[in-house]
Amino acid sequence: MSGERGEAPRSPLLDVRLYVPSVVLLVLGAWAYMDLRSRLDDAAPEEPSAAEMPQQSSMGVPTVSGEPVPATPPAPPCLGTLEPEAIRQVVGQNGPVVFECHARHAADRAGSLVLELRVSESGVVETSTARGDLASHRALMDCIYDDIETWPFPPPAGGCTIVEIPFTLATADASEPASPNP
Repeated sequence: MSGERGEAPRSPLLDVRLYVPSVVLLVLGAWAYMDLRSRLDDAAPEEPSAAEMPQQSSMGVPTVSGEPVPATPPAPPCLGTLEPEAIRQVVGQNGPVVFECHARHAADRAGSLVLELRVSESGVVETSTARGDLASHRALMDCIYDDIETWPFPPPAGGCTIVEIPFTLATADASEPASPNP
């Protein structure tokens, strides 16, 4: 027996005392986690209401209460330039697509359209917007936007630039053909 060798008899309480520090650490850890979690929940921003959530406009632009929501921070201003002849050449080569889109999607509607293109320092169209009588025609603008990003401009001098290209689009039964007004 254990008493014969000079050892104290083992008590079941001794075994429990070994586990008490572990239990205390678990309880303290759980308390610290719950405290931290409640502090994080208090610091978290409130969920926006349905009216504040971004919605898609008819042109695919996110809006909140009718106001456009920028998807990314605004781009720095473009101070570069392109020669007018270079712009005319690109519009002459690629502009007919605008008229093809008009003939397919809005041939019964006449009006003006001004395309504003942000051309990167490498000559790539980064963004495009439109204004004018026909800018709200979704099918027409989707067709134009799908193609316009492929228009190859020469690299602008001095960095990116903004190019505005006005178009006058006539109905299919008009006597004069529609043309770009660069």
